[in-house]
Amino acid sequence: MIVPVTGFKLYYWFAYRKNDKKLRAAPSMERYRPVLDRPYGSNRQQVYDLYLAEEDKRKRILLIDIHGGYYVRGRHRDAYPFAIPFLEEGFDFLSMEYRLCGKGVETRDQLQDVALCLRELFSHLKELGLEGERRFFLTGDSAGGHLALCAAEALNEPKLGMDLSGVQLDGVLLNCPSYNYESYRESTFDSEKMKRWYLGKRYAVPGYLEAISPRTYLKTLQIPVFVSTCKNDFLHSGVKLLEQELIQFGKEFVFLDLQDEDPKVSHVHNVTDPNLPASEQVNNAMMEFMLKYAEK
Repeated sequence: MIVPVTGFKLYYWFAYRKNDKKLRAAPSMERYRPVLDRPYGSNRQQVYDLYLAEEDKRKRILLIDIHGGYYVRGRHRDAYPFAIPFLEEGFDFLSMEYRLCGKGVETRDQLQDVALCLRELFSHLKELGLEGERRFFLTGDSAGGHLALCAAEALNEPKLGMDLSGVQLDGVLLNCPSYNYESYRESTFDSEKMKRWYLGKRYAVPGYLEAISPRTYLKTLQIPVFVSTCKNDFLHSGVKLLEQELIQFGKEFVFLDLQDEDPKVSHVHNVTDPNLPASEQVNNAMMEFMLKYAEK
């Protein structure tokens, strides 16, 4: 099946409308003392939102979120409904936005945005009310999972070219992540025009996708990882490959694979529909993971 780029853009236009409706229905942000649209670079998409849990509940653990969206869509503000369950349990939450692919931007640039955002964050902890924060965890869903896992790997892998000077990460949490990035070159689902859009015009050059694929560097990962997927996740086979290779390389990880028959329990359901029982199961498991490693 070939999906035209125009149809893809129309699909995401409706997705934005749906997200806007969820945002209007969400509880007020004010109780979480938000810092909104803080820039970390010169591009209008290089911004993040920060929310602090209520002081009497704060666990001094920050969850840093990288949104998904097939590398070509997504907004940091859309993560607010996903953030609420974590904030209510005392976890601080940061949602970053990054430049989207197309018009000269490629996934390699998105990796640089993540590194720049993390460096900016860690150089301003006191100013942001995060001084004394005990632990820092990075999370990402779908394409954001790709970016998050690469950042975790880049702590010990200079070949990724991500400068993470001064950055501390205690774990990485991935929901339905894009892992086997190089396999997208051979996809029969996407048209060539669409591949050039979300993979970049050099996608067919040998070694290009492998050089920015999280699969290439998994062996270098040195922090614990949480992974969730589900039966209806269209990336399920790639995420299962990640599980196999985490075992192969002897990594410390938690893997949650839901076999729920409900069609709503699908790709990144815990992010897009956090009130589903299955989504609550995943998000609660994420909290347990962070608490476990915060005590180590």
